[in-house]
Amino acid sequence: MLKRALIITGGLAVVALAAPWLVLLGMFLIIPGFILGLAPTAFMYLVGFAVIRRYLPIYKPFALNVAAGALVVALGWLVAQPSVLLGRINYARLHDRDVLRANPVRLAGHIKLEYVRGYPSVPKGDIPCDKLCAALLRTPGVTSVTMAARKSGDEPTKPRTTWRLMPKGSVPDSGHLPYRPEDIFDDLPSDPALRTGKRDFRAEIDEREARAKAFAADWALQLSTRETLVIQPLRKNFGMVIRIVDERRLGGTHQRIEVTTPDSAALRKTLVRVSVLAAPVAYVPEGGIENFGFRWARTYLANGPSYPELKPIALLFDHTTLAPPKFNADASERLRARLFEVLDDPAASKSDLALAYAWNASMRYNKANKISDAELMAGIIDDPRFGDLTPFLKDLKSSPALRDAAARRILYSATRKEDRWTLASILYNLPKGSLAQLSTAERAILSDPKVRLQAAPLMTRAADSGPVMLPDLISWLRDVSTLRDGRDPEEFLRKRALPYPRRGLARLGLDAAPALPIALELFGDSGGNLTNSMQSAQEWRVAMLRMGLPPERLPWPKNWSAEQIAKKRAEVEAAVKRHDAYWQSGYNY
Repeated sequence: MLKRALIITGGLAVVALAAPWLVLLGMFLIIPGFILGLAPTAFMYLVGFAVIRRYLPIYKPFALNVAAGALVVALGWLVAQPSVLLGRINYARLHDRDVLRANPVRLAGHIKLEYVRGYPSVPKGDIPCDKLCAALLRTPGVTSVTMAARKSGDEPTKPRTTWRLMPKGSVPDSGHLPYRPEDIFDDLPSDPALRTGKRDFRAEIDEREARAKAFAADWALQLSTRETLVIQPLRKNFGMVIRIVDERRLGGTHQRIEVTTPDSAALRKTLVRVSVLAAPVAYVPEGGIENFGFRWARTYLANGPSYPELKPIALLFDHTTLAPPKFNADASERLRARLFEVLDDPAASKSDLALAYAWNASMRYNKANKISDAELMAGIIDDPRFGDLTPFLKDLKSSPALRDAAARRILYSATRKEDRWTLASILYNLPKGSLAQLSTAERAILSDPKVRLQAAPLMTRAADSGPVMLPDLISWLRDVSTLRDGRDPEEFLRKRALPYPRRGLARLGLDAAPALPIALELFGDSGGNLTNSMQSAQEWRVAMLRMGLPPERLPWPKNWSAEQIAKKRAEVEAAVKRHDAYWQSGYNY
């Protein structure tokens, strides 16, 4: 009987361990999954039972079986005890008595804000003034906030950056801004006023986003008109220390918020969860669909729920004098008006110019996109004091209001080539026919070989001006087709620019017919220097048909069979019939 049980459980254990997905599949039928999931543990204990039973000096079968069963279970319990003992030691090391006073703890003086994280990585250099740092600086009585961080609880913490608000004009303008101070709203409870009747989550989210946007604008205005956020000489002595711990160490989760003075702990809240082997030991299936498998069963020593989550900033709002966020509802409009003044002021300070970044960041709350205020965005694009336009151009949609500013900025000698390409894409995506009359700046872009290559999307839109641009498109086509092997960045730029003269010729249609001999010469029988994939070769054939080349004269690779050519020719003809030359998906993209 025992031998048969060992064979059955052993076979099922091999199946379960070799193909855990069968266990997961069996769980949908409940009983098969339960049996397969239990098999490895059952086999392990049956082997132990058989070995112990063989060597016990007991001769009565019933007593022998009971004794062997009890001993194998005891052995399974004993194996887990070192893990349990170590877990209890670690739990005692991480856990500490909570301190929550009835009266709020008054935050004042020079404060050290210390983060202890097992992850993510600790930043190097100056630590930005984050949402909590900004909230502390707005708390009455707080003089400065010194940021500190360390990777784990066993490393020393060194102060890294001391932040302070100073009256405007009392110190040189720094241009510093807090890092996303509006995120403090994520740590506030939902406004009960938004929960009247049937709860409208969408309205609640929109209201919270509107408040966050106004709060960020209010901060920017404060630093532009009344105060300056500065980095002071690093402080070494502090009246209070706020320590926030969120780490994975000693086999568990350790989360803590504490506020300490030189004399005592004024506030402390700790959540600890330590993983230990379950007793008796068992090898059980765990995980989701993507990581399902067998692991040693574990249990937890914890002073909170199964998955504790400490909300340190919320606790500070509840148990200290940390000032809740206050702002003016019209701050966003005042920021916008102030920013127009700054753009018109050639002597604007760093903090004044920093308003643009604060305004741009607030646009993430604007579901209508940044283009809802294109006039202001155009002023920023056209201002050379903003060297890197990347944060402004990200997710920016095209608009006629941006046309002139984008073209002028492309021509600035200091404009980064990545920004030139993005600005040219804004021009490229303008409504059909918008560039029928090229501006002076646009003509200057197209006449400069280096700038033209970095703003290649504009080559396509030159076709809006009609057949008069055909000689230029031919010249640009020859230019971008001069590819060489190597890793010259300009060569990669040419490869990236390859589609745009072709799209311009395709949009000219039959008016581009005089360019066909040149296109066929450069294309050869398999794409030549005009393509870098089979897809782009097909796109060129679509363009040639639009330019007036008969389908039977389309170039094809010499090694293609008649059936292959017929199939691909039918695809090309279908693409021409289905879409016009402005189609931006599939062939001719």
